[in-house]
Amino acid sequence: MITHLPNFMPRRVQWDERPRPCQDPDTEIVWISVKKLDPAWRSDDDYIGRGGTGAVIDDRYERFGAWLDSHRTLVEPPVVSLNENGTIGFTDGRHRFAWLRDHGIRSLPVEVPIDQAAVIRKYFGTTDTRSVFPADSDTTSAID
Repeated sequence: MITHLPNFMPRRVQWDERPRPCQDPDTEIVWISVKKLDPAWRSDDDYIGRGGTGAVIDDRYERFGAWLDSHRTLVEPPVVSLNENGTIGFTDGRHRFAWLRDHGIRSLPVEVPIDQAAVIRKYFGTTDTRSVFPADSDTTSAID
């Protein structure tokens, strides 16, 4: 279920695109279109559907929304890769991605293997490098 954004929630997600200490040195950041990437993820066993349905772990979907609401800190990009069957798989951040998708974010950065970056950029990339919530408080999914 899509909920209203609290009035005090930031209108834009601030991403931490700096390399993390544990980050694989053979990865890079690619900005993707949520609308393009979501269908490629949908057939993966770990897909999280609208409102946090499907392959969720505990209450991580809801907890991310609450965390974002209460913290004014940088958000780590999800980590994705192409599976052998052409679907997208998440190593980290699928609950973040799903919550942001369901609340209207249309573009976001993802961390990808360097050897897949060109393909991911070609099929899922965007020139929009801002993750902005819709202007109205009645958010709709980015895939509607």
